[in-house]
Amino acid sequence: MNLSRPRLAEPGWPDVVRDVLHENGMRADQLQLEVTESLAAQDQQVQQRLHELKALGVALALDDFGTGYSSLSSLHQLPVDTVKIDRSFVCQADTSHHHRVLIEATVKVAQSLGMGTVAEGIETEAQAAAVRAQACAKGQGYLFSRPLAAGDLLHWLSTH
Repeated sequence: MNLSRPRLAEPGWPDVVRDVLHENGMRADQLQLEVTESLAAQDQQVQQRLHELKALGVALALDDFGTGYSSLSSLHQLPVDTVKIDRSFVCQADTSHHHRVLIEATVKVAQSLGMGTVAEGIETEAQAAAVRAQACAKGQGYLFSRPLAAGDLLHWLSTH
């Protein structure tokens, strides 16, 4: 689930998340909330709210990494489990040494902090091979599937 600034600014929102999880019998670690890098790096209030959500046991992902205001050196300040490498790097991973090095650096720093990585926007086998070669743990993009409705996802999973 993607988080927006207004949602993060709502007083008591972590309590709402906890209550919804409880009401639906869902474990906190089964929910991943995503926040863009630029939003996460903006101010202390957002970072505090992320820490509150993390304290619930919810998984947090940093979306569009590499396009915002933070840097590899400040990644350790954010309570995220997963770093999602922006597609602007991934789309050139098979043709640009520079982009492969940036992906590799991001993966290494994230791994050293105990975080997972996802390469966003993989559209070709060559891009998938390039990010795989940089030890990126996961990938997403049209190469694998376009966005699917829940019923279509179940069918896709059963056939792949």
